[in-house]
Amino acid sequence: MKTIDLNKYVGQRSNRIYVLSGKDRGLDVRNALNLDELERIEDSILVEVPADLHRMTPSFILGLFSKTLESLSSADRTKEEVILSFFDKYRFITAGAPADRIKIQIEESIDDFFRSESSLSDFISGFKK
Repeated sequence: MKTIDLNKYVGQRSNRIYVLSGKDRGLDVRNALNLDELERIEDSILVEVPADLHRMTPSFILGLFSKTLESLSSADRTKEEVILSFFDKYRFITAGAPADRIKIQIEESIDDFFRSESSLSDFISGFKK
């Protein structure tokens, strides 16, 4: 299992709340981590989330993982199947412990899409450059 570390993408720390936000930032991090290649060769990927990270916004999450969601989705798969497949591929930890708060934010981001009237393909196409 390959480990990727999101710590270096948060920036310098002081006494602030840290947020990873923005579609473009998510896409930049995806490219910097070479996730397309990692997803192709790795069965699962461990993601280290900074302990002081307050939130990953839906736009960042979908910028980072839109290609992943697109590859896991098909007309015959339910939202629950896509979410389960995603968390089979990606495991999230913070300081060695499960990152439940971040996992919930990711689930909410995926769930937000499925509540919309758009298809996953239409939604994700808006996140492609």
